[in-house]
Amino acid sequence: MELNLEKYASGAHQQTSYYSRYFYLRCTMNLRDLSRSEQAKILADYHDNRDIGREVFEGISDCLSGDAVIKSAKKLGLAAGKEIIAQNENELTILMDYAYHNQRNGLFNAIERFTNMNSNVVAECPEFFKAINASFYSVFSVTSVTPGLGITVEDMLTGENIHIIDVGFSHSPRVPNMCGRIIPFKEGYYCTSGAMLPLFKAHQQEAVDRILVKFSAHKLSMQQPVFSKKQEAAFQAEIIRYLLKTDACERVGFI
Repeated sequence: MELNLEKYASGAHQQTSYYSRYFYLRCTMNLRDLSRSEQAKILADYHDNRDIGREVFEGISDCLSGDAVIKSAKKLGLAAGKEIIAQNENELTILMDYAYHNQRNGLFNAIERFTNMNSNVVAECPEFFKAINASFYSVFSVTSVTPGLGITVEDMLTGENIHIIDVGFSHSPRVPNMCGRIIPFKEGYYCTSGAMLPLFKAHQQEAVDRILVKFSAHKLSMQQPVFSKKQEAAFQAEIIRYLLKTDACERVGFI
């Protein structure tokens, strides 16, 4: 697979490593404290990361078999026999994101199979693939909104404060707590992967809180990743199954 990634390889868009042991420490800077030039640079890096992701995931989708998608759909309550019963594009997006990261054929998921078969692509944008490997699924409580830039949330599994860059969320009249996968793209800043499921209703938050308590017994660390790959997949599937049954997907957030 060949990608047109020349503009990301050097100059203002050069990717630098940001995977130190300090990466997951609590954020101390408020997004509102950033200068306009700093905000503009973060947004430029964010859009570059999105552009790379769109190209890369086209290739990753080719590494995901129909059988793997059906298996994932069954885990999320989106299959009847060998037929996918997703009702809309939102549910399909959630299904595919789950399958990319969690459905394994032997030792590898679709992302890992892609990287194993496309070393040239990985060499072009190594930090992007490190970011995918550093992604995680969690429940997030929104603590502040910075218009034009994004939101600050608390990871309910670790208590860490995290900055999520997203202009859409930042202009929403109400930003609820949410569940989803996030990916680091710049030191101290994240973007989302796929779709975020909102917790608008009290019973949704209460149910997710119970799931959090249930899976907390399986924590391996107080920093992300807190679960093994197997436990994270089970945690994610249980949350998604419940929220899809309660129509959370009707107000899903895309980034």
